[in-house]
Amino acid sequence: MKKFLIMISICLISLNSLSASEFEFGLILGSPAGLSAKLWNDQRTAFDFGLGWSNYDNDRFDNDNDRVHLHSDYLIHRFDLIPVDQGRLGLYYGIGARIVADKDLKFGARIPLGACYNFPEVPLVIFLELVPVVDIMPELNISPDIGIGVRYLFGKNPASAKNKGQLKKKSDSKKEDKDEEDKEDPKVKLQW
Repeated sequence: MKKFLIMISICLISLNSLSASEFEFGLILGSPAGLSAKLWNDQRTAFDFGLGWSNYDNDRFDNDNDRVHLHSDYLIHRFDLIPVDQGRLGLYYGIGARIVADKDLKFGARIPLGACYNFPEVPLVIFLELVPVVDIMPELNISPDIGIGVRYLFGKNPASAKNKGQLKKKSDSKKEDKDEEDKEDPKVKLQW
């Protein structure tokens, strides 16, 4: 019962961000393989979720025993590191948790590192991630999760030319506001 409550708690905490303006849903292949979703909080942060199965355990493949895998991560994205002409390419990192239901219930921390690409005119996102995992229950174990996936984007596509222009206009207007504030300030700034 205690293990079930831990799984439910993680799901509820993750679903707390349902007011996000963008939602992605799709598939992930690798370890784990299954369903993948992402809820955006703002332009840089999101929660992602995975529900799937894996036959990888303790640094070895075990084809006789599939494991149900549930994870959730808090992600921070950087879209300014690798400029692209079309679409939007981002690198991300974060922290999360996973539960693996096997003979024993496993609980661990995840540190996702990945890249995602938003196509410019179609609402699709592809991603690749490498996730070091530190299981803390029932015993200490370190292993990787590796996945590649695709998600359909519901909501505004930030990579479309129309939305890129809107984001640039917002950025330019903030810069203009700052320039106006600097002009209005009659104080003389001394530099040593």
